[in-house]
Amino acid sequence: MGELYKLYAALHPQSRSLWNVLASEEQEHADILASLHKQLDAGYLFWNIGLFRPEMIAEEVAFVRAAVEQARSGTPTEAECIATATRIELSVIESKFFSTVKSEAKEFTFICQALNDATAIHLQRLKAKIAEQPFVR
Repeated sequence: MGELYKLYAALHPQSRSLWNVLASEEQEHADILASLHKQLDAGYLFWNIGLFRPEMIAEEVAFVRAAVEQARSGTPTEAECIATATRIELSVIESKFFSTVKSEAKEFTFICQALNDATAIHLQRLKAKIAEQPFVR
């Protein structure tokens, strides 16, 4: 997601500060998620992860990859970028992944709450940008 937001920053200089902040925070999120892999590797147990169908996750990943490719082509308008980012951030919240999956690892609950809160803040920032209309077409 960070890569996508960096591309959006390059495409729409009038919104560069928003996209750069989101890109930076997404890199932080990726680093945090990598720490969850370390907890799995350490043998901590996780519950409810099977509630998320692999094909659903693959669809979301494919959507993000398609958005990256579209951004690389330089074609999305600012409104389309905002809409795509909003859809992605909203899908993370609506999946309830961070509140559904549980673990015996002490840090896991804290990490999930922090990621959920950060995603909600991203969505608020995007909604604020929508309220600023009109978008540059």
